Amino acid sequence: MSDYQLPEGYKQTEIGVIPEDWDVKEFGNLGKFKNGINKSSEDFGYGSPFVNLMDVFGISFIEDNTHLGLVNSNEIEKKVYDLRKGDVLFIRSSVKPSGVGLTTVINCDLADTVYSGFLIRFRDSGCLEKDFKKYCFSEEKLRQRVIANSTVSANTNINQDNLKKIPIAYPKSIKEQHAIAATLSDVDALIAALDKLIAKQRHLKIATMQQLLTGKKRLLGFGESKGYKQTEVGLIPEDWEFVTLSEITEIATGQTPSTTNSKYYGDEFLFVSPADLGSEKYIKTTSKRLSSLGFSVSRKYPSFSVLFTCIGSTIGKCGILLSEGTSNQQINAVFPTESIDNEYLYYQLVKVAPKIKFNASEQAVPIVNKTEFGASLIPICKFEEQHAIATVLSDMDAAISALETRRAKTQAIKQGMMQELLTGKTRLINNE
Repeated sequence: MSDYQLPEGYKQTEIGVIPEDWDVKEFGNLGKFKNGINKSSEDFGYGSPFVNLMDVFGISFIEDNTHLGLVNSNEIEKKVYDLRKGDVLFIRSSVKPSGVGLTTVINCDLADTVYSGFLIRFRDSGCLEKDFKKYCFSEEKLRQRVIANSTVSANTNINQDNLKKIPIAYPKSIKEQHAIAATLSDVDALIAALDKLIAKQRHLKIATMQQLLTGKKRLLGFGESKGYKQTEVGLIPEDWEFVTLSEITEIATGQTPSTTNSKYYGDEFLFVSPADLGSEKYIKTTSKRLSSLGFSVSRKYPSFSVLFTCIGSTIGKCGILLSEGTSNQQINAVFPTESIDNEYLYYQLVKVAPKIKFNASEQAVPIVNKTEFGASLIPICKFEEQHAIATVLSDMDAAISALETRRAKTQAIKQGMMQELLTGKTRLINNE
C-alpha cells in the first residue's frame, strides 16, 4: 500500500488533489452551451458585429465590438446568439489539437453582436467570477481533458456533449477566484508593458538604422566638417561612397550534401537553412548539422560570414555565422574583405533586403542569383566609422534581447503561477 497522505486541508477527487473548500463539477452542471450562427457567404460584410474564429485565437477577452467583422442577422438571431458580460466562447475546431477548446471571455455586454458557428458559447450560472474565467480554462490539466475529449477527422473537433462532461476544479469562494485572477492579471500587465517596451525599442532601432546607415546622422568624431553629395543612388556624406556588394566581398552559394548518405550528417558543423535565419543576428545553432565527411564535400564558410537567403518567400533573411559552417543552396554566403566590418555589412543587408526581395527574378519561385545579389549597392564609410555604427546597433540589439529574455522568463513564471493557483496548490486566501 502507498504511504502517501493527503496534505491537511486537501481532498482527493476524480481529477486530483484539491483544497477541501474547492469544488469539482462538470461543465454541464455549471451552465449552458450554445453553438453559434451559420450564414452563407453573401451574408458577410454588412449587418451586425460578428465574433469569428480568428477573434478568439490567442485572445483572452473581447472588450468591445468595434474591431469585429459584420454579418447579416435578424432580431431573433441577435437574441438567440447574443453575447453578455462573462460569456465564454470555445473554439469548436482546429487544425492542431492544441487549438481546440481555446477560449475567450466577453468582458462586457456586446449589443447586437452574434458569434460564429465555429464557436460554442458557455454561459455559467454565476459560480465563476468573470476575470477568473480568463485563466481557469487555460489550466494545463483542464486543457489536456479538453483535447482528450475531442475527436479527430480532418481537424480536431469538440462538441457540446463532450464539453458538458469535462470536470473543472474551482474555488467556491468568489473572493478567492477574484484574488487568483487579480494576481495573474498583474503578471499579464507586466508582460504587456514589456511587449510595449520591446516594440518601442525595435522602432527606435529601425529609425536609428535609417539614420546611421545612410549617413544622415553621424556619430560623434566622424564627419563633423563634411557636407553631403548627390549621387545617382541618393544623397550621402562627402566622405562616403556607394559600392556594389561584389566589390567589397566574396559571395558563395551553398549546396546540400546528398541526403541519401547518412554519413554526411552528424553534429559537428552548422548547416544553415532559411528556417535557421531571421530571429537572431548570430547563428549559433541549426536544425541540421553535418559530419566532418559531409563538411568536406561542402562549400566551407569561415566564422563571421554573413548569410542571406536568396530563393522563395524567405528572400532577405540575414544572419552572421558564429563558427565555421555551411548552408544549403537557398543561401548566399558573403565573405567581407578587410575594407568592411562584417557586422556593419549585416546591418546594411538587413536594410537593403526588402529592395532585393522586391527586385527578385520571377521564375517558378522568386530568386536572386549571385550576379544580381553581387550588384546590390551598399553605402560605405571608413572602417572605423563602420565599426562604430555597428557597435551602436549591436548595443541596441543586446538591449532588445535582454528585454525579450526578461519577457520569456516572466511568461514562464506566469505559467508556473497558473499551475499552482488554478489547482489550489498555492492559496492566496485562507478560507478557514
